[in-house]
Parts: sequence; structure tokens; C-alpha cells
Amino acid sequence: MPATRKLPLNLDVVYVYIGNPDLNANVTGMWRNYTASKEVVEHNGAGYLFDLHAVSYLVVLNVTNISDTVAYITNFDLIVGPQIFLPSGNSGVGAGNPILMDNRIRVDLSNGGFNSRIEPNESRLVRLSGFSGVHDIAYEKLKSDPIYVYASADGQAIGADMWHSGNVYKQIDFQEYEGNYLYNRLVAENQVLAFYRTYDVYVATRR
Repeated sequence: MPATRKLPLNLDVVYVYIGNPDLNANVTGMWRNYTASKEVVEHNGAGYLFDLHAVSYLVVLNVTNISDTVAYITNFDLIVGPQIFLPSGNSGVGAGNPILMDNRIRVDLSNGGFNSRIEPNESRLVRLSGFSGVHDIAYEKLKSDPIYVYASADGQAIGADMWHSGNVYKQIDFQEYEGNYLYNRLVAENQVLAFYRTYDVYVATRR
């Protein structure tokens, strides 16, 4: 049997937004009392300390197929945090006090209407976005510690002995805007992100 051939994908993280959604006290189920240092809630008859910050997030990846074979993307993985442990030997990537962890597999991508086909030498902007909870100890790291991001993508190629793979690991320098955190290497002042379907995003210019 022929040896399995790994084909390269080039990934870069070009935009990261992490923010506190405006959770009005009248929005049932969503309000968080961030002014309280220790908020105790009850679940299944037991009280416990509730320290989860509700955050919204948007991460944009620039994915380039630098091989000579069409790639069909099957999954994305994303970690943002102050401590990321890169794969070593048989161990996978991990994190200490992660701020964000996101994984999208084939079924997620297909249900979102994502066109997984990337031609040779084609670049695509892909967004991972959502709403998550972040513990206090991790959330506070945004204000004081270096923050790193790890993202990876895998895909199928035509031919059973081939697959596509790529990853990126880098430090990102956030700018803070009243509790919102932004890393931007994508959009100029006269531009805006335009969203289409679930995972596609485009850069548009304001008129």
C-alpha cells in the first residue's frame, strides 16, 4: 500500500473579538451580576459559587490550500488562552485556564451550509463564533497576561492515501475597549465584516 501523504494547509488567525454581551437584568435567564465578587446560585438543591462570565466571540481564520490538490475541509479546532500545550508525541493539544475552546466537525460544517472545497492556491476566510462561559480566573488573564491562540484544520483529498492538515500557534495582542477585547489584522477603518451563512465571512468596504 502507498504511504499516507500529508498535504499542507496554511492557517493564520487574523481577527479575534471577545466581548461582554449587554445582558439587561430584564432578559430572563441571561443576566449576570458581575458587580458581585461572589454570586451563589442554586442547582439541584445545592448552592455553589457561580463565577462564569458570559462572553460572545468571533475568530476569523485565513485558510490557504498551498498544495496542488483540492482540499475538502472536515474539521476546525481552536483554543485561546494564557497557557497552551502543543502536541507532543502521542498527546494532543491542551490548555491551562482556557478562555475559548471551539471544535467544529464535518456535521457542523455541512449543517451550516459551508462549502468545504478549497482549490489549490485558494485562500478563504472562515469564522468561528459563538457564546460561551469563561471562569473568572481565565477571564482576568485577558487584562494582564500574554494570550496565545492555537488553531488547526484538517481535510480530505481526492485519493485514499492523502489528507490535508495545517495549524497555527501565535501570541495575540489585544486592544481593550470598555471590557471588549480585539485583535485585528484584517479590517481597515473604512471596512466591515460581512457574514454569510454560518462559517463564511467577507471584508466589505463602506461607501
